[in-house]
Amino acid sequence: LIADDGSTDGTAALLAQRYGLADPGVGKLSAPSPQYPNLRWLKLAHGGKARALNAALLAIATETVMTVDADTLLEPDACAEMASAFGREPALVAAAGLLTPVCDHTLSGRFFQWFQTYEYIRNFISRFAWMRADSLLLISGAFAGFRRDAVMAVGGFDADCLVEDYELIHRLRRYSARKGLGWDVRVLGTARARTDAPGTLTTFLRQRRRWFAGFLQTQYWYRDMTGNRKYGKLGLLMLPVKAFDTVQPIYGLTAFALLIAFLFDGRFTIVLPVLGVIVGKIAIDLAFHLYSVHLYRRWSGDRTHSSFGMAFLAAIFEPFSFQLMRHGGAALGWLHFLLGRRKWGVQSRTGLAAARNREGATSQ
Repeated sequence: LIADDGSTDGTAALLAQRYGLADPGVGKLSAPSPQYPNLRWLKLAHGGKARALNAALLAIATETVMTVDADTLLEPDACAEMASAFGREPALVAAAGLLTPVCDHTLSGRFFQWFQTYEYIRNFISRFAWMRADSLLLISGAFAGFRRDAVMAVGGFDADCLVEDYELIHRLRRYSARKGLGWDVRVLGTARARTDAPGTLTTFLRQRRRWFAGFLQTQYWYRDMTGNRKYGKLGLLMLPVKAFDTVQPIYGLTAFALLIAFLFDGRFTIVLPVLGVIVGKIAIDLAFHLYSVHLYRRWSGDRTHSSFGMAFLAAIFEPFSFQLMRHGGAALGWLHFLLGRRKWGVQSRTGLAAARNREGATSQ
């Protein structure tokens, strides 16, 4: 089901020309595609991703649903792996697939793809660890599976949240704990996809601003769960860690600014010990980065999108470049949250299209 949220990017022409779908009119569901009888087009007035997803949920009746962003390309066996997981585990209500970021083939795009590749690997390994502790909260809506009845039971996706996928897991977790349902949330190493990622500083900061503002918004909404024994390890471990993460960009940028100020002021009695701490942190990060790549390869079986050598270099250079940009985007997220802003902003993504063009040229 193509949930067309008032798109203006040529989606309508593509659906008509390539798949033979007739324009059903706004708010209506099309007849099936002549080529693909299971494929339909749900045309909607623009109202945001959450509202489009909720409309799609009402238009289908399958036990399991999968959300896939328009800028995400699934691996051939991804759907089967997702469906198999829900078939095996009756308590499973939400599952994340693994995502590999793809940026445009420009100098800027290569820079951001390099750092984001290893950032994603670390993040998915962390999700795997929190899953083992029954505390996983982050399911990326770019490629995720859900048990439809569970999502409907908690009211669907929240259109008022900037990160509707992250917020939904909080609601599912809280509902499960209060009802004693024992629902499970997992990340699947064998369900993989590639997704367009920001390849310029402007688009990167805009994405991280929204992510962090939505993160703060959700933390605030569900603050009653933090430290609450009723929610088990999630309440006692995961959410306190997330509460600490809310101030991470503030002290990260402040510490860097102070270091530069002390350096220019010649206060080497302060600078040298701090640099020693930074070098020690880089060493710890290096070990963690390399071990994360090892675990990721063993868990997912994917050895084509990672390199120990490139992970080594990323660990060395990240604290002085990409990490500061990430903190900068998060600091903007704080401002976005405090001002109560709700708009995402326009994002331009060309990485997957460029990658597929390169792959087509190579195969020819």
